[in-house]
Amino acid sequence: DDAKQRAIYAYVATQFRYIGLSFGIGRYQPHSADEVLQNKFGDCKDKHTLFAALMKAAGYDVSPALIGSATKLDESIPYPGQFDHLISVLHQGAIWDTVGWIDFKQANYSDAERYLRSAWLLSQNADVADHLRKTYEKEGKLVEARHMQKLAAASRPNRVVRVGKNGIVTGLPSPNKRAENEKYVLEVQKLRTTEISGLPKKWRQRNSGWSSLLRDWKKSK
Repeated sequence: DDAKQRAIYAYVATQFRYIGLSFGIGRYQPHSADEVLQNKFGDCKDKHTLFAALMKAAGYDVSPALIGSATKLDESIPYPGQFDHLISVLHQGAIWDTVGWIDFKQANYSDAERYLRSAWLLSQNADVADHLRKTYEKEGKLVEARHMQKLAAASRPNRVVRVGKNGIVTGLPSPNKRAENEKYVLEVQKLRTTEISGLPKKWRQRNSGWSSLLRDWKKSK
């Protein structure tokens, strides 16, 4: 699998020139994979579109991720100008979760824990967290199991969940549980946040206009 993924990446990275045309709708809307394949060039989002299509054909799930190379993300400003580049994210966690769950079913709990922990760190998926919880329980690691139970609850979107004696109970938490729930939500959010540094200088220069705009906006508040 790793060799196949690297081969697809190398093909897109080396056989298609990076050319960015940042005007009009082209700043935000990528060309189709067929167009990029025919043109033999594209910007970051175009190359992602082709890469994702080829990876999907090979059985892999890839998603786009926007990043800002010059400014730290300000969550108080929901503005696309904070981002100036797009990268591809391979959902390797799903593969490792499958391998780990097979080991769990075969009672190879040590190997299962290794794969499932890696899957959790990559995906922060609630189902992966629950698989890891069950593995910890089989290993007798009850503290770790309870911790993963709460992280699983915090990972489920648009749900308020509290952990009771009989397992996970969905519903509004009691007031003294809200701070505890928030703690685990923040832990998951931290895992889902990646600080990127050391990007090429030309990217930082390209975003200098947006950086100035954000600074002026903050001063006016």
